[in-house]
Amino acid sequence: MKKNKKLLVVGTGSIGKRQISNFSRYFQIDIADVRNDRIKDTIKQYNINKSFLDYKKALKSEKYDAVAITVPPHMHLPVAKLAVKKNCALFIEKPLGLNSKGWSNIYKICKKKKLINYVAYCHRFIPYLLKLKKLLSKKIVGEIYCAHLKWSSYLPDWHKYENYRNFYMSKKSQGGGSLLDDSHGIDLIRYLLGEVKSVNALVTNISELKMTSDDSFFATLKMNNNKVVQMSFDLFSRTPRIYIEITGKKGTIIWDRVNHQIKIYNRKTNKWKIEQFDLKNLMSMYPSQAKYFYNCLIKQKNTINNIVVMGRKTWEDPFMPTPLKSRINVLITSKDKELIEGADYYFSGNINDQIQNLQSEYKDMDIFIIGGSEIINLTFKSIEQFYLTRIYGNYNCEKFIDITSIENNMKMIKKINGDSTCHFEIWER
Repeated sequence: MKKNKKLLVVGTGSIGKRQISNFSRYFQIDIADVRNDRIKDTIKQYNINKSFLDYKKALKSEKYDAVAITVPPHMHLPVAKLAVKKNCALFIEKPLGLNSKGWSNIYKICKKKKLINYVAYCHRFIPYLLKLKKLLSKKIVGEIYCAHLKWSSYLPDWHKYENYRNFYMSKKSQGGGSLLDDSHGIDLIRYLLGEVKSVNALVTNISELKMTSDDSFFATLKMNNNKVVQMSFDLFSRTPRIYIEITGKKGTIIWDRVNHQIKIYNRKTNKWKIEQFDLKNLMSMYPSQAKYFYNCLIKQKNTINNIVVMGRKTWEDPFMPTPLKSRINVLITSKDKELIEGADYYFSGNINDQIQNLQSEYKDMDIFIIGGSEIINLTFKSIEQFYLTRIYGNYNCEKFIDITSIENNMKMIKKINGDSTCHFEIWER
């Protein structure tokens, strides 16, 4: 893949190296770090374009499309300020910063300049987390009453090669602590159950770890839909535990990140059903996140972690590996769904109304419709953006897409020249 975009990665610790590994497929990468030993180590491992001991010097001397901020949280804001001044898109490791001060202005600048700004809550890209969201949407446990989230680990085990007290996680001044670092859990609750209405919380330090940052966080959340969530984070548990337990009228479902499982309890049968995943499934969140950010930057949408709607012919095409992984699959069919297994939803009848209902249910996802003339003509009212490949030549076909409808109702916003056989167009309503 030709790399036309340049990315500056600020911070080359373990997180920085991980992001370099994921982004190197899409970007020419420069790095900046105050530690020369880290720079040398990174250059040995990855194909680095240029390196700097000062991110300010890098941004002054080079032009970048984006900056990945992978330094400790207390440094996020100053790096972001200079990056947006230089018209760079932002990829920011969570948490955003020590507090909210200064970030509203960053957001205003990004909005004014139309700069992509993304905070790396990567767990949304875990395939079996998406599976959990799909099961909840299908009301697998019925009406949801409450949820429990636990996020526990033992900080000295994180980096056994160094004293944990020297690690930023132990230092309040650098943005360490259970609340800020384990805030993945808060993001996931919002992703799965909606927005938070009120919070009662305790952020404290109760263990023998002797940290200046908090080692534990406990909270009760009331959501906008009146669901209740209890959560606890800590950095002193000898046995790692990361799970979300959701209880509803019909039963209970547990998402277990440590054991890579989804467990469902059925009240009628009094039995547990366990679906097992693997470490590869979990770790795929990092390359998926990198791809997502790159596609946002080049304004190219991606079906991964989104909804795909297709007809039966496309579904049964031998070159289409249906159901598509890490997506919500919707099949438009008049046949009995039991005869065509694998989809998450089956549509028939008024398709446009059903697509609208699906969009209301999954407000944070895009819906992609793929297929031939029948499906496109059937769903045209729901299509806001059309991706069209024009293949040169004359062909004997039974059916054609109604190009006139596209030209009369949409405007071409982009044309990408291909080779001697075709070109690509993007139309928008």
